[in-house]
Amino acid sequence: MFSNEGIGAVLSQYIRNEEPIIRYFSKRFGKPERNYCFTRKELLAIVKSIEHFHHHFYGWKFLLWTDHAFLRFLLKFKEPEGQIARWIQRLQDYDFDIQPRKGFIK
Repeated sequence: MFSNEGIGAVLSQYIRNEEPIIRYFSKRFGKPERNYCFTRKELLAIVKSIEHFHHHFYGWKFLLWTDHAFLRFLLKFKEPEGQIARWIQRLQDYDFDIQPRKGFIK
């Protein structure tokens, strides 16, 4: 999740129909990042969050919840370019599925 000021993420795990929080992550955007479009900010939030939780995710399949459904399409885009291509390449080391989740507050 992100705002115009930065990104935030929550790492949780389903255990017996409950979803306890394991860790939080947040990071302020730099001046250039504040000017990114909505989709670029959301993708950056995902890249930074997954890399922050690398030791939890690497080698395991996990579920990424987001309210930005376009990201599923973007990550499967056949010919991404520039910064988007580099971010997508960084995510290819991880095994995850994207699920829509409504109701996140931005």
